[in-house]
Amino acid sequence: MAKHKKAGCGTMAIGCLGFVVAGFVLFGLGMQFISDTVSENIKEAERLDKEKPLGTPERMKHEVLQSVRTDGTTTIDQNGKELDILIRAKDVPVFGPSESGVQMEYAAILNALHRSGFQDFDTVSITSYAPMYNKLGNEETLQIASAAFDKSTLDSVNWENFIHPNLNSIARDITFHPAVEREQ
Repeated sequence: MAKHKKAGCGTMAIGCLGFVVAGFVLFGLGMQFISDTVSENIKEAERLDKEKPLGTPERMKHEVLQSVRTDGTTTIDQNGKELDILIRAKDVPVFGPSESGVQMEYAAILNALHRSGFQDFDTVSITSYAPMYNKLGNEETLQIASAAFDKSTLDSVNWENFIHPNLNSIARDITFHPAVEREQ
């Protein structure tokens, strides 16, 4: 009867050591990737600060345009101390626009405006248009929402903790088209 040698502690130790070494290698590669990404982000922020310094109209436009989630066109105009942001969606929404979606979009825009450091305005108005199908199935562009905000109110908001359902309470005026699904 032939005796088979069982795998002993030495074989298991070598296997475990292999896993540990592989873990350290993967951890090191992950840390290098994170370090490279952080470095790139810092360089990008420094470049942005040079090209579009905080508080300038250019930086405000950059920040606001980056925050818009709607696929379409966004324009930002300043008339005296009034800032007008116009969002035109490109496509008919699959499920239709919702109050919550509008609130999230507008809160992100206002947060970006705050982060930009831009101060040369007293009021900001945001208006959204989207193509919708009418009762006859024809596409038409409708104003789905609009809101106006006073700078003094926006300056008092803690944007780090602000939640979008509170947007209606900080707006000087806010309106939704009847097609917008409203929360109760």
